[in-house]
Amino acid sequence: MRSNNQRLHRILNVDHFMEMIRNKELHFVRPQVWQDEYEGLVFQLIKTPAGSRHVLDLIKSIPGKQMIGDLFYSLALKFEKRFFCQSWTYSPISKKMWEDYSHEGQAVGFEINQSDVNLLDRVTTMNIKYHFNEYININNELGRILSAENQIDWQEAFRVKRKRYEHEKEVRLVYDKHELSLENGGNLDPNLEMILDQCFEPGVHRHPNYIKINYSKISNFIKVAYPHPKMNTKDKISLKDFCRRNGIKFQT
Repeated sequence: MRSNNQRLHRILNVDHFMEMIRNKELHFVRPQVWQDEYEGLVFQLIKTPAGSRHVLDLIKSIPGKQMIGDLFYSLALKFEKRFFCQSWTYSPISKKMWEDYSHEGQAVGFEINQSDVNLLDRVTTMNIKYHFNEYININNELGRILSAENQIDWQEAFRVKRKRYEHEKEVRLVYDKHELSLENGGNLDPNLEMILDQCFEPGVHRHPNYIKINYSKISNFIKVAYPHPKMNTKDKISLKDFCRRNGIKFQT
């Protein structure tokens, strides 16, 4: 079991890093923005008539789930409206990760404490699991999503990645975790529905595909920052000065 005080690591290009620090905001996105064919297959399929029919037929073949029917589709759409996440890693930034996310040498690695995530409103962590399969299987995905009685765990569609990425030891920060019950027809609490569809709470700025969550109330949220190994000396000095002015420890 991982310690709640464990460090989480992330890489951003310099401009996005500086914007994050100036605004004291984390940028969460809807997974569909990634446009990753290996993530959330069920949501990709229900976007087409043929895919929706295929998913419905598969659900009807799952014991005890035959009565979900069209409710599954409406619940899926509700989930997509309220699910936003951001990728981090438990692993210190490795040479391969610097190569994969180099931003042509204009990248910054930085760290936070996992315990500080608990201080962000309605944000939780989701650990990624890795499977050997190099393809995604809709039957397995539906089985995970519908495994609990009277609950649909939609996050299971975004909790599994291919084994080749296991070195990243990814963990995702997730905004909002409210499972939709089948017992009440998938209806949300009216107050929660208002938050999701209209305004979100203070400190959360919403866009159809992303939200920005303010972390200014957390002292020393960014613990340390460090430049890409190939960043030139001039830019390193500039980044170091920026971190100093914003009270962030800088390492080279």
